Amino acid sequence: MKSQVQALIVIVISFSALIGILAASGEAGTNCGCLAPLGFPPTCLVGPCPAHEMLAMESCKVNSPINATLTIWNTSPVGIGFSSYKVSQSNSAQFNHENWTEPMLEPGQLFNASIVISGASFTFQSGTSYTITIVTLRNNSFIFTIKA
Repeated sequence: MKSQVQALIVIVISFSALIGILAASGEAGTNCGCLAPLGFPPTCLVGPCPAHEMLAMESCKVNSPINATLTIWNTSPVGIGFSSYKVSQSNSAQFNHENWTEPMLEPGQLFNASIVISGASFTFQSGTSYTITIVTLRNNSFIFTIKA
């Protein structure tokens, strides 16, 4: 009986040490992916994992040399607001649109994002690829590649 109690104490101390090491190696309360498949992320010490923003591009269409429409789907469980976008061409030319005010995209909602560039640095040319980076109000960046 005494050896069973000692074994249980060793297991509890070892498990506690493991939790301490994992918590010290991450940011307590924000790093929630460490052991999620086991059912409990040990570094989420202050509650459940925070919801993350996720966007997927359903389709895109180039409407003119200065306008493209991206159909974006909010695949996350939180609403997403947008702050800016950047369009880049392979030759390093880019266009930045700051203060992009669009309505909040609710979870599961599709949105037709009108991406308008000035045409001063470049225009959308057939057969050319462009990288579009969308930045959310939470300062997360989503990068999509389109071909005109």
